[in-house]
Amino acid sequence: MDKVKVGIIGVGYLGMQHARIASYLEQAELVAVADIDFKKAFEIGNRHGVKYFQNYEEMLDEIDAGIVAHPHVRTLPYLHGLAPARQTRSRRETDH
Repeated sequence: MDKVKVGIIGVGYLGMQHARIASYLEQAELVAVADIDFKKAFEIGNRHGVKYFQNYEEMLDEIDAGIVAHPHVRTLPYLHGLAPARQTRSRRETDH
């Protein structure tokens, strides 16, 4: 079974914990992190040996699942961004 490629959106305290845990999961592969604070994305991305982005939308084509580690008030726009990207990817995969 292929591993689920995971991206973390927001690498503050909770995002760092999600990245750490995701890197240990056998069924998942942490492949990218994103944060509006590019320095933080760079730091955590390098810590885990994964790609890092300032704009989460740039990593959507590289992930199967996204963990949004943001305050609840700001989560909705990220979820709207993740859902269409996943649907588009699913359609592309089934067209083969």
